[in-house]
Amino acid sequence: MKHLALFGLSLLLSCNAFAQYAGPDESSRQYDQKYATGPFYTEAQINAFDISGFKLGMSQDEAQTLITNGKWNGKFNKYTIPTNMPLSEETETKSFYQDERHIFLFRHWAPGKVVRVYSIKLKQQYKLEHTINDVVDALVKKYGKPTFNKTSGRAVILRWRMQNLTDKPLPPCTAKTYDEKQACKGAYARQLDAQSSFPELVADVTVDRLELTLTSEKMMKEQMEAFKKEQEAAADATRKQNNKAEKLTF
Repeated sequence: MKHLALFGLSLLLSCNAFAQYAGPDESSRQYDQKYATGPFYTEAQINAFDISGFKLGMSQDEAQTLITNGKWNGKFNKYTIPTNMPLSEETETKSFYQDERHIFLFRHWAPGKVVRVYSIKLKQQYKLEHTINDVVDALVKKYGKPTFNKTSGRAVILRWRMQNLTDKPLPPCTAKTYDEKQACKGAYARQLDAQSSFPELVADVTVDRLELTLTSEKMMKEQMEAFKKEQEAAADATRKQNNKAEKLTF
């Protein structure tokens, strides 16, 4: 019994010592309760967010002005319209940087032959450790309460996003035949696929670093499709002019 009492006392002291030592992780767990049920955001609200002044949909020229005025180091990769392969968005890019801050701007082609930004990522390594509470409070002050958050090891993951189909009950399907039921499932699957490209802001916070990612694949896909149609229409107009300029003989 004496050994058990000593073991119990030792375990209690160890738990108390761990609770005092585990400050950052304990702080992060508190946010699961503090910001667990934030609001859903509209597409317009998320598209209006910015990271260090950079916004979704801004042109490369507008981004370059911010880069120059903000004294960011680095330059854009060459991004041209391919001549013999399908047009695609930019999936790899170099960063612009200021000391320990790195920002990545991913681009796509938009109508009018304008290059625009569809994804922004900031990576910041702190020289000194910060409390997670203070960093998250600063994010909430700028962007509002996150829709969801969770802890992952030492990090707190915050997400600001739109409501999607998985957040509400499955819509009723009144189909009776097999083909109708398959069509109903297919329509729902297409909606699920479409919502995967909804705009979203994600923050990954630890005591010594911050990562912010703001992306709208929906905006990019819509504008890329509009740009392709614009290019096709211009090519078709050129062909029609060619028909008038060059006599057709048979």
